[in-house]
Amino acid sequence: AALVAEIVWLYLRGARPTWGRAAADGRLDESVFVVTPHHVQRVAVLRAIEERQIPLQHVEVATVEKMQGQERDLVVACYAGLDMRRER
Repeated sequence: AALVAEIVWLYLRGARPTWGRAAADGRLDESVFVVTPHHVQRVAVLRAIEERQIPLQHVEVATVEKMQGQERDLVVACYAGLDMRRER
């Protein structure tokens, strides 16, 4: 989740219009969608984004079902992984 927040922060900090609707009017490409397969992961990413103090008006974090049919300047696909440090 922290890595996703870092990617989003770096993108929003330095994004420049290169194509699409933002390039047409010279705006910053600043709409980001982070797609996660699970609700628990969505919550973790949202917490990491808030901790990084990223404005939520530019970022939507949701599952793939919510993303379908939408368009963003950047889409980050965040998949679950296994934390080997976690005790069973």
